[in-house]
Amino acid sequence: MGELAIKNGAEDYVPKSFMNQTLLTRTIKYSIERNRLHQKIKEQANQDPLTKIPNRSMFFDKLEGLLEQSRRNFFSIAFVMIDLDDFKTLNEQLGHHEGNERILNIEISVSIGVSIWNTEESSQQLISRADQALYKSKQSGKGTITLI
Repeated sequence: MGELAIKNGAEDYVPKSFMNQTLLTRTIKYSIERNRLHQKIKEQANQDPLTKIPNRSMFFDKLEGLLEQSRRNFFSIAFVMIDLDDFKTLNEQLGHHEGNERILNIEISVSIGVSIWNTEESSQQLISRADQALYKSKQSGKGTITLI
């Protein structure tokens, strides 16, 4: 019976005949710790460690879900792509630690590209158009916004 419970998703199984307060306490403690570690691994797999912003994998999962909601519920979506002006140069000259500090304190200008989603296009097409808008912003000068 215990093997079947584990196969079906249980994290642990303690037969009633072996149950006592010490074993139950230890089992609960281990279960809480496993859950905490699972959450930490999930966060590390889905978030940037510095900004806590969702990473690429989580981003695409969320974007696909949002686009599907938009199709069903008929609402518009704008995709905004932001580039930190001269960030690469800043990191090369001052180091990654200082670059990270400047990001957290918002001490650099940004260029922005925006695209409005057309329900006939894929998420990749939406992103590509925002990227084109961002490129035009960067060509126009730092700290600009372009809408496509």
